[in-house]
Amino acid sequence: MVTRADTNIYTLDDLKGKSVSLGSPKEGLYAFAKAAYDALGLTKEWKEKVVQGNDRAQALKSGNVDAILAVVNAMNTLAGHTMQLELYNKLRALKMTKEQEDIINKTPGISVVMVPSKVFKNDMGMAMLPGIGNVYGWAFAPSVDPEIAYQFVKTCFENAKQVGELARVLEMFSKDPKAMALMGLKSASKAPVHPGAAKYYKEIGIWDNSWIVGKAE
Repeated sequence: MVTRADTNIYTLDDLKGKSVSLGSPKEGLYAFAKAAYDALGLTKEWKEKVVQGNDRAQALKSGNVDAILAVVNAMNTLAGHTMQLELYNKLRALKMTKEQEDIINKTPGISVVMVPSKVFKNDMGMAMLPGIGNVYGWAFAPSVDPEIAYQFVKTCFENAKQVGELARVLEMFSKDPKAMALMGLKSASKAPVHPGAAKYYKEIGIWDNSWIVGKAE
């Protein structure tokens, strides 16, 4: 979440009574942000405004909104509308409390991620920016043979460097595949894990017995 650097807004709690935009409900990431801020009880405290992608920079610059959701892909690339936000505004990222981080981490489907501030061109006020992450990856249908799923996951892990060369979005996985897998598994701990993938996670010691092994069909 970002605001203009000339406001008196420094933390998420400072947004009480302010106008805030999470983007548009038509966008996929909106649901994740909404779930996080609902869990924090903040959506009841602010005035939400729907702002489409191309209008975000002007909405923040004009003061139509006091803060707006910024989007970073794969921890290394700004979304197009966030590039525009930075182009037309001097931005400041908002701080989260430890209690807020814990609440988000306990909310199914999301987790707190710390984004390097260097992804932005200007000083954001912190070296690492607290964000709401939705971790995604490959999903196996129950009909996929467990051995095929096992070999696929194993191959990706054992060739993580080469996987990272396929696309910039895979760089995080390439640098630390275990940490990336854990982030996804923890954020969706109630979702069944394909038995083939679960077998490999157990072999490399990252499996938690509270997670659910799905049934192959």
